[in-house]
Amino acid sequence: MNAPIGPMRPEASPVTIRQDGLQVTGIGTAKPSTALFTADADLPGKPPATAAEARSRAERIVVPVVVEQSNYGQTEREALKPDEYHFYWRVNLVPIEKMVKENAVLVQPALKALSDPQRKQFQALWNQTVDDIGARLSLQLLLIEGTLTAQAPGEGNGTLLSHLEHLASPKVPLMKGLERAALICDMMQEIAFPSSISQRSKGTCTMTAVQMFMAKQRPAELARIIGQLAAASEPVAPLANGDVLRREPGTETDDESGRTVPSRLFQAAAMEYMDEVGDYDNALDRQRQPDGSLTAGGSGTKMARTLKGLLGPGYYVERLSSDQFESPKAMVAVIAESVSNGHPVAISLQHLPALGEEIGSGHAVLMTGVTNNRLDYLNPWGKVESMSFDQLAETVVEAVFVNSNGPQAPVVALPTIPAGR
Repeated sequence: MNAPIGPMRPEASPVTIRQDGLQVTGIGTAKPSTALFTADADLPGKPPATAAEARSRAERIVVPVVVEQSNYGQTEREALKPDEYHFYWRVNLVPIEKMVKENAVLVQPALKALSDPQRKQFQALWNQTVDDIGARLSLQLLLIEGTLTAQAPGEGNGTLLSHLEHLASPKVPLMKGLERAALICDMMQEIAFPSSISQRSKGTCTMTAVQMFMAKQRPAELARIIGQLAAASEPVAPLANGDVLRREPGTETDDESGRTVPSRLFQAAAMEYMDEVGDYDNALDRQRQPDGSLTAGGSGTKMARTLKGLLGPGYYVERLSSDQFESPKAMVAVIAESVSNGHPVAISLQHLPALGEEIGSGHAVLMTGVTNNRLDYLNPWGKVESMSFDQLAETVVEAVFVNSNGPQAPVVALPTIPAGR
């Protein structure tokens, strides 16, 4: 690739007038959602019958539909960020409270299925959400969908429930400057709604895509790592491959990036880890190389290195570039097959400039599925988007394939790498 992936960021937002009449202004280069929201009157009048129905209702407000072209495809939905409550969550307080109340028909049997210790752990987390209705809704979804107690291969004895409850204990000191409830509540929301994870004003799209992958596929491990990065003790989180992730200095306090506490901690630490020789400076948002030069962004190779560290030797992880396939369309077909089988693929895209412009920085996204012959993906700008197969063929540079089930085998038939490439 001619340019690193990452420095390209969302443009500064103009003032917009929302459907409810509120005036919203962008903050820095962070781009608040401008989606139109579902009114309370539009919500069904009876409780949800299934976890899928409960999620669908929640997403109508938390990840509302938008009509907007992106740099690469079509924006389908734009997630509310946990730190945008003063714009959005309070406006939707009534419908969200209604959903939380109606979800009780699913929450109660799910609680009964837990052990006594697990119910106590859940109660400790519920207590943390007393002033955060978005986190309360997210915690309900994580419970009724089974995410709180699920275990992926290689995750040991810890669950998302146990890792979050550990953080909730006042006996676990956090780094000075971190607020316990905000850390826990933001983490619950970003795991319940991975599309709300955002790089905001930083050029960390590659590691944001990795964070989204972990939120979807290994949420318990992500919570453990972030919890250890937040601890007041040695700021080190052991990884599955034996390496460690280290907290980046300065990320325990607000860095004016607009990111949540969990995203700020994880993305900066991962940016440090991904470059074996460079030293990441969160304030500069640059890698300081041994020769003193400063570089920005990441690459598919660095995403693969980071995922190998996070997942460990029991997972198949491979980075392939577009020139290792017969054609870009052949690469897209393999990507589509992988995501259709439930294995998200981290993608490096080349930004297509306007006529006469030079090629600029690239961008990383997380491909998640195929709907109506279009590829669905999470954009690290906090958006759910889609693109046609042809659009991906025009822009794809690299792809990182991961077998999320654990065995050391490709998720699909990958091409034989030609000699000399």
